[in-house]
Amino acid sequence: MMIGKLVLVIGGLNLVASLVAYFKYYFYVKDGELVIEHGILTKKKLNIPFERIQTINFEQNVLHRMLKVVKVQVDTAGSSASELTLQALDLPTAEALRAFVLQEKAQAVIDSGELDPSTQPVKTQSNKELLFRRSPYHVWLIGLTQNHLRLGAAVVIGGLYGLSRLWSDITGVDLSDWLIQNADKIPVHSQFYWLLGILLFMLASLTVSVSTSFINYYGLSVWKTREGFNISSGLLNRKEQAVRLAKLQFIRWSINPLQALIGISTLRLYQASSTQINVKKAMSIPGSSPENIDQILQESFPTEADSTAYEGYISPLIVGRRLLFGGILPALILVPLSALFIKCYALLWLLLIPMNYFRARRFQHKYRFYIDNQLLKIHSQVIAKSYTLLHLYKVQGVALTQSLYQVRKGLASVALYTAAGTVSIPYVDIQTARNLQNYILYKIESSQQSWM
Repeated sequence: MMIGKLVLVIGGLNLVASLVAYFKYYFYVKDGELVIEHGILTKKKLNIPFERIQTINFEQNVLHRMLKVVKVQVDTAGSSASELTLQALDLPTAEALRAFVLQEKAQAVIDSGELDPSTQPVKTQSNKELLFRRSPYHVWLIGLTQNHLRLGAAVVIGGLYGLSRLWSDITGVDLSDWLIQNADKIPVHSQFYWLLGILLFMLASLTVSVSTSFINYYGLSVWKTREGFNISSGLLNRKEQAVRLAKLQFIRWSINPLQALIGISTLRLYQASSTQINVKKAMSIPGSSPENIDQILQESFPTEADSTAYEGYISPLIVGRRLLFGGILPALILVPLSALFIKCYALLWLLLIPMNYFRARRFQHKYRFYIDNQLLKIHSQVIAKSYTLLHLYKVQGVALTQSLYQVRKGLASVALYTAAGTVSIPYVDIQTARNLQNYILYKIESSQQSWM
């Protein structure tokens, strides 16, 4: 009884503290700043100037949807994560706050003389215009065309690890030791076990792909806004992320063979952020049709590529290096290590050599980069096709890198640094690399356009 009363007292105190904290939490806009005041015993005040605000994103979990509110995340320049989170605002208030802050921020930039308003795109009358939306059928197609091998491997490895821990807890015997002692009793020669394992692997991969696609991309919608795009998606935890054209650094889209059959691709938008940029941080729009990509490009890359664009290639010497480190050395290590468990089947690791030769040879043969007066476009392909499009004036720096092997062979790799990550051109001859570096640096220094 005493424990029950104690729980009730603690719960009551928490409820009272939460109510007081709620009524003591204020946010408002004043003198070009977003101001937050909160605290019961210790008062805290946070002032965020509009010019520091990079993006304002919305997120909704199941509870947020039930209460018809959103979580607002404010990302600012210089922070390692979202500097401010407003846990529960009604949607009209949140949208009004975002529209007001971003409008005032843009006007402040124009008033400062850093941006010519005549060069800005004409604003639409409405705040948002729907470009396209993915139906449940399209989300199902997205799941079917994902990288099943990667997802299936993650499921199998995770499942085996979990089973090994369970085995050890129940029997007290380490599974790896048991496998070594009973290696000769494991029926790896049985075709039935191989067939069963392959079928389970395929089923697990497909199930995980479709399930994660519905969780992440259900209701995927792309809206055109005055500042750029809004991307919203999610089944349980719905997110709405803003992509501002001023911050958009480069675009990349990829098409694997399954996607090519049904005419879709995965589009990623890389924009400047205060956080570390990688593929997971990029705004992803899977299931994009060629028409969808054209819609995005018309807004973000309205200029057409110059017909006189320089076409560049990479050196065939990259094939040998990729074959050595991706095929020969791994095979020489894995064959003796796995021979103890699967005996002669360990020789199957030697297939890594011709497989990686094919991959490296195809990569070198299909790789092209095109550069004109304004744009850099990169096309590469091994199994999937990949395209990257970058405005030259968005580049912040250019560096040449050389390994000892590249120095001996007169080669270099070119790294183009942007506020959203690095775009690389590998294994070009040193003179071409220097010409690229000089030309891009010239375009950076002579451009009057702002990259942010």
